[in-house]
Amino acid sequence: MWSPTVACFALAVASMGYGQQAPPRAPGLPTLTTAEQIRELTTEQANRGYPVRLRAVVTYSDFTVGDFFAQDATAGIYVNETDRSLRFQPGELLEIEGVTEELDFAPQIAKARYRVLGRAPLPRPRKVHLGDLLSTREDSQWVQLEGIVQNVEPDGDHLKLDMVSEGRSLLVYSVSENLISAKKMRETLDSDGRSAE
Repeated sequence: MWSPTVACFALAVASMGYGQQAPPRAPGLPTLTTAEQIRELTTEQANRGYPVRLRAVVTYSDFTVGDFFAQDATAGIYVNETDRSLRFQPGELLEIEGVTEELDFAPQIAKARYRVLGRAPLPRPRKVHLGDLLSTREDSQWVQLEGIVQNVEPDGDHLKLDMVSEGRSLLVYSVSENLISAKKMRETLDSDGRSAE
């Protein structure tokens, strides 16, 4: 018998800098300093390439597939990063400079440069329902979803969880910061039906 568990999704030397050359400043466009300002842009506005400069904590990164998310005090944001050699870890606090774009369905940061500022706690995840995730309203956000873990498998430096929430199956990847060995989690699930956080 499985019991509910909670899954969180959804990201060095302080003077080190990474990324591309500084993006050219778009004339007449203000610099955006929060993730929320970026997320509020229309497609047309985002593709004008507003300059961005914000401080955010990495919430999830898997550069082997190009996934990189960071969150400031206002919201989470996707960073379109093509440099597969980067190795930011969840909890690293970055200063991110770049420009806005919208290639898919939400504004994001492109042509980014980074400065590692140190470490910071991950944001407190916001509790959501599966419908919120399916609607894409919570895209790039650090969230918490309650569900039943049915299987746990290691996947590189992450864990892959098969989970059921609100009657629907979904696949969840853990962040490396919160890694629990798959064997230990299976033993815990098999022995008492509970999952450790």
